[in-house]
Amino acid sequence: MTHPAADYLAGLKSKAEADLQQAVTTAQLEAWRVKYLGRKGAVPQLLRSVKDKPASERRQAGQAGNELRAHLEQAYAEKKATPGPTQSDVASESTGEAVLAPGHLHPLTQAVRRARDIFAAMGFIIVEGPDIEEKKYNFDQLNIPFEHPARAETDTFYLNKFPELLLRTHVSTLQLRGVIENNLRPPFRLMYYGPSYRSEKEDATHLSHFQQYEFMVVDETVTLADLKAIVQTFYSLFFGRELEVRFRPAYYPFVEPGLDVDMRDRVTGRGAWLEMAGAGMVHPNVLRNINVDSKKYRGIALGGGLDRLVMLKHNIPDARLLYSGDVRFLKQF
Repeated sequence: MTHPAADYLAGLKSKAEADLQQAVTTAQLEAWRVKYLGRKGAVPQLLRSVKDKPASERRQAGQAGNELRAHLEQAYAEKKATPGPTQSDVASESTGEAVLAPGHLHPLTQAVRRARDIFAAMGFIIVEGPDIEEKKYNFDQLNIPFEHPARAETDTFYLNKFPELLLRTHVSTLQLRGVIENNLRPPFRLMYYGPSYRSEKEDATHLSHFQQYEFMVVDETVTLADLKAIVQTFYSLFFGRELEVRFRPAYYPFVEPGLDVDMRDRVTGRGAWLEMAGAGMVHPNVLRNINVDSKKYRGIALGGGLDRLVMLKHNIPDARLLYSGDVRFLKQF
């Protein structure tokens, strides 16, 4: 006898696939995306409901929901890239609407989806959050002291007339918001991603707007060995080859101990060690701020740049190219 939740997932998948087959025009395809994958769509609502399930069912339910989302996103991308009946983005004689034109996903979008798929397969719940953030989530509750240079107006974009709001400087805010808003209780695995903003003088490797990813695991027995295994698995799957990582001591206010994560460069063939991410054991203060008993549970976390992953994978020398909008560059991917 099948489980009711499995029956619902199967039914939702079947209905979504059938509706996608019927989407012929650009407007119809967008309506399908909103219905099933938009913020208020059927799949995101399903994923938000995972927090209400018993602890014993959350991991399996979250993984199944994320796999469904990945499957539908892939089907959507393939449908969008399929030429319409006239092979061009021209008006349909029958409806007056524009038919689908061929195309492909931006390399950063491809990277986001690949990262999500990998973490979902490892049992992580995937969450997103707002770009405009409160100071308490961006700094205070992440154990970042008032005198830290990142809080200066020269480093961070604050909103005029709203001194408590800013453009988030990292996706670490979702260590807090992701757990609290989804009412998660240990043990849990959480992956989150999105744009971050810093007041930087832009060059080939530094941008004021960039994409980040991060993951956090909270459990009674989690260790740095688990952290190394997860990140090594992620890099190996993302780049499609077995890769080696190492840890070096570093300081970050929200972890203790803190680490820098290096990966041996077998992607470009240079063989050197490359600094890839910051990581460590989640600071007890941060655990307490997400209502976790820091005497009973421990956490590991890692945050890195998706832009850097894309640049390495495709041998892109300048990060600014990813945001240039230059079709001559983007059509390569």
